[in-house]
Amino acid sequence: MAQLQTEDRRLVDKTIQLFHNCGHGLEQGKAEIFNQITFRLNELELLHRRNMVEMVNNMWFTPIELDGLPEAFFEGRLMRTSKRGTQLMVTTDSPDYGDVMQYARNSETRKQMMFAYNIRCKENVAILQETVDLRRKRAQLFGYRSHAAFMLRSQMAQTPDVALSTLSRVKDAVAENHKTRINTLAKLKRKHMDAARVPYTGFFDWDLSYYGRIYSQATYSYDTEEIMKYFPVPHVIRSILKIFQRMLGLQIFKLNCSDEDTWHPDVEVFEVCEADDEAKLVGYFYVDLYKREGKYNSITQFPICDGYANPDGTRQVPVSALMANFPPKSPDPAKPTLLSHGSVKTLMHEIGHVFHHLCARTKWSVLHYGQLERDFVETPSKMLEQWCWQPRILQKISAHYITGHPLSEEKAERVIEVSRYNTQSTYMDNMFLGLYDMAIHDSSSQIDVLQTFVTMSREIQLSNTAGHYGWPTRLGNIAHLMSGYDARYYSYVWSEVHSVDMFATRFAQEGLENPETGLDYRREILQPGAGRPAHIGLERFLGRKPNTTAFTKQLNAHK
Repeated sequence: MAQLQTEDRRLVDKTIQLFHNCGHGLEQGKAEIFNQITFRLNELELLHRRNMVEMVNNMWFTPIELDGLPEAFFEGRLMRTSKRGTQLMVTTDSPDYGDVMQYARNSETRKQMMFAYNIRCKENVAILQETVDLRRKRAQLFGYRSHAAFMLRSQMAQTPDVALSTLSRVKDAVAENHKTRINTLAKLKRKHMDAARVPYTGFFDWDLSYYGRIYSQATYSYDTEEIMKYFPVPHVIRSILKIFQRMLGLQIFKLNCSDEDTWHPDVEVFEVCEADDEAKLVGYFYVDLYKREGKYNSITQFPICDGYANPDGTRQVPVSALMANFPPKSPDPAKPTLLSHGSVKTLMHEIGHVFHHLCARTKWSVLHYGQLERDFVETPSKMLEQWCWQPRILQKISAHYITGHPLSEEKAERVIEVSRYNTQSTYMDNMFLGLYDMAIHDSSSQIDVLQTFVTMSREIQLSNTAGHYGWPTRLGNIAHLMSGYDARYYSYVWSEVHSVDMFATRFAQEGLENPETGLDYRREILQPGAGRPAHIGLERFLGRKPNTTAFTKQLNAHK
């Protein structure tokens, strides 16, 4: 082992650990139990995933019930005639669900929509309960007290206590911001109810997104629909790719492909080469942005082919795919799909995953990308989201779809201020789910996943609907707990802390588009892939061990 190079030793260590995780080394009786548990867990994960895809509740609302929704929401929507008159179909998928929760003036419409969303995968709650029980039993076969202790030994955190300590260091600031936000929005709702001479009955979970938008409009003179006009999809994609191109020392070319070369006419293909030598191929990626029936209903990055070194010295280049579910592409080029700032940020994040996959350069394919520590894999993309908080960068990404003019500096700063405010709810959700995930997976004995979710929702998220009056929770809709983030949901807060640390320490000090900093980032953070422990590159890039200082400062600055 001592004679092996770093990546070769890493491969041996990972392979031994993989065999161990598959039950090798267990005595006969325990090995049989392990195989039975593993088979059942695979069944449960597939069933959970199928429910997430297939169980979509279609709701029917009248135009009056959908009052407040943007005009674009109604275009091309399926309609029917019933005893209640003309009705339009609204699904519980994104973006329909988010649009209704933000824009529908009718509180009952929002309530019905949230109920339909929460209940659509109710069967998944029982699946999660059985899964959590089996995961604990499997970990204890190996002598670990909990599933979390078993899983985290191969992560950056190493132990549940280390992961929880990071969450606890930022929990108070996140919780204080969330409480202030709830109180502010509740006062706003009461004011609206008083003006309409309607009795105020309380502030509920289905009010949060709606009054968050109303507050933003009133406080910052912020019009979401007007701002979206500055973010047409084609321009946003081109602009983000130019940023990555400059920062990472790359050239990106769109390829002219026939329909036979892709799985749909909307799909675009890009070739990536080194900036200093067009002949040095880095990889390829596909871009499939628009919603259609039967397609994956979220935005994410999929690795198609990992990179690796061939025995003859050549390389297999990586191939990646960016999938999204933006509103369908218009046949009229003059009417492009428009994005909110939140969607632009998410797009930047997922493209960040694409370039992490493309820029990794390892000898072994298994260490290219798939074996990255789960509590590190989000860090590079989270760091790249920081560009969406910079006025100068936001002006480059924006171009009014009619005039072509970018956001003014004043508008760009206003967009950022509003988005910073709204992001507090994302921080709280990630904090809550990180703590909940650890609560159910770091237990050494059986735990009721539903009751724990209800209790923690009330205590941490200040939910006044969870578990009340037969109101269903959203627990059945949380895919991450069954798709690779079990005992590792803390990774979102962990990654946020490290990403803000990287940005504040290097890019904010040395320049957002400083090519030397970008290449250092590529060399230390992206290029190693999973070929070495992630903390090595992080500490080299920072010049020290990471800390929570920059993230806590950011939280306190946007109360």
